[in-house]
Amino acid sequence: MPFKYNKLWKMLIDKGLNKTELRKRTGIGTATLAKLSANEFVSLDVLDKICTELSCDISDVMEYVPDAVNKVWQGDDGHMHAKVPADIYNLDTKALKRKVAETAKGKKA
Repeated sequence: MPFKYNKLWKMLIDKGLNKTELRKRTGIGTATLAKLSANEFVSLDVLDKICTELSCDISDVMEYVPDAVNKVWQGDDGHMHAKVPADIYNLDTKALKRKVAETAKGKKA
């Protein structure tokens, strides 16, 4: 999953809290806590409860980490498409097209 809650666990340690205490203070269920532990999707309502209880911003408890290159496919338009890692989102358009082409070429071979 592209969402990681490692910052939340670090914050709990820094505040001297554990997951059970967080669950009790926020009223979230054990299944929701398990989803957080597995970096799975949870509702914004859950994240709101956590941020309210810990007096923090959502970016203090989670981060978005895009998946790495793991899929190249030929679309209906006949062009090759690829998922690309976050570090190449910063490239200019020509460099990005070149990187996608290189990735597609490598996956086809």
